[in-house]
Amino acid sequence: RSEDVTSMGPACSKPPGDIATAAGVAQLPKIHGGAVLDAWCGGDNSVVTAGADGRVVLYDAAAGTAKTLGVHAAAANGVAAARDRAGAVYTCSRDLSVRRWPLARGPTQVIEAAHELAVTAVTVADDGATVASGSRDYRVKTWDAATGENAAAVRVPRNVVTCMCWRPTTQTFAQGSEDLRLRVWDARDLRQAAAQTFAGYEFFPLAVASAGPHLITASKGFGGEGGEV
Repeated sequence: RSEDVTSMGPACSKPPGDIATAAGVAQLPKIHGGAVLDAWCGGDNSVVTAGADGRVVLYDAAAGTAKTLGVHAAAANGVAAARDRAGAVYTCSRDLSVRRWPLARGPTQVIEAAHELAVTAVTVADDGATVASGSRDYRVKTWDAATGENAAAVRVPRNVVTCMCWRPTTQTFAQGSEDLRLRVWDARDLRQAAAQTFAGYEFFPLAVASAGPHLITASKGFGGEGGEV
């Protein structure tokens, strides 16, 4: 996330406005009219960003070009893609929807009213078959990527979802919450109790990533203190 509208954000871990390529560093054009809230980096020099202006932008880092895939009716909070089949990306938004954007050609898939409140995070299974979303409505949901139908949902009181990530080669995904917990869910069988729950945070996690058997979280703290990984 970044208040600098030219930044690729921490999801790409690059300096604001730049992204490393095989040829060096490419300066990417400024497209967003507000903060970049999330970014996804593909293995082919493609970068997709989600912005507070609702825009979803596809960058070609090698060519230094960009195009807008589409615009949500409100801030686009998150962007994700399948690890093994990244022919499309998914975004979630304050407009309550989850959307699928093809990176080449094809129709846009829209799941309207995916949640009752702002959809704050989205993640995708390795094979692209299942999408998971989380919201400020305390709910975590899974969706059939092919049909857009809701597969399962679970509501946990005070579970205001802040971030999500799929755990590679598994059927599980993790989500952080404002209740100072990190939960791991089994997408095959969502239940009231998560498969695993980690507590003990002083400030809620804003980002989560999977690294082998480990989960890495980041919190920004408050008043310039407490930011931790």
